[in-house]
Amino acid sequence: MMKAVRRLVLLRHAATAWNDERRLQGTADIPLSAIGATQAERVGDLFAHTGTALVLSSPQSRALATAEAIACSSGAPLEIHDALREVDIGDWQGLTVEEIAERYPHDFKKWCSGAEPRRRGGESEESVADRSAPAALKALHTLRPGATLVAVSHAGTLRAMLSRLLGLSPQQRHALGYLHNCHWSTLAVGETVHLVEHNVGALPPQSPRVPGNSGRSPVHRFSPQGKGT
Repeated sequence: MMKAVRRLVLLRHAATAWNDERRLQGTADIPLSAIGATQAERVGDLFAHTGTALVLSSPQSRALATAEAIACSSGAPLEIHDALREVDIGDWQGLTVEEIAERYPHDFKKWCSGAEPRRRGGESEESVADRSAPAALKALHTLRPGATLVAVSHAGTLRAMLSRLLGLSPQQRHALGYLHNCHWSTLAVGETVHLVEHNVGALPPQSPRVPGNSGRSPVHRFSPQGKGT
C-alpha cells in the first residue's frame, strides 16, 4: 500500500537590517526590518488559502514574526520549536561577509567552495540537521494525509534540514545554495521524499492583498526535549 503523502514547506524568515548589511546573524535575535514586516505580511496572504494545517517556527523573533503572519492568515495553529533555531556560527556572528573574508581568509574560501569552515564556538551542519529534521518530520506525521505543514526557520538551518531530508552529499548541498528571505522549498513526504519546488518567492510588491483570517491562532512552545511550556 502506498504511504500517504504530506507536504512540508521549509520557509526562510523575512528580511532584517542585518540581512541588508550582509551581516551574519546566527543565534542573535535580530527583528524584522520595515521591509521584512511587509514581506511577512505578503507571504502570510499567499499562504492564507493553501490548506496549511500547522505552522512551526524557530523561537527567534525574525522567524516568529514571519510564522505569525502565516498562522494568522491561514488560521493554522502555531508551534514554536527550539530545534528550528538558526545555526550557531560562533565567532562569525555579527560580522559582515566582507569582514569574514578579511579576518578568516582560509575558512572563508572553504565556505565559498562548499566545504564546512572551522568556526570557533559554532555548530556543524550535521548537528543542526540532527535536531531540526526530526522535529519537522515528527510534527508532519501528526497531520492527516494530504495536509501541509509550514516550517519557518533560517538559511543555515533550512539548508541543513533540506539536505538531510533529501539525502544529499556536502557537494550537492552546496549546489542548493541558501534560501532567500521569505522564499521556500516544498517537499512531498511519503514513502520517499521529493523536492517539488525550491527557492520560490512571495508575492511581488504590486500584488493585491488576499483576504485572510484576521483571528489569532493558538501558540505552543516546545523545548529541545519536545515538551510544551
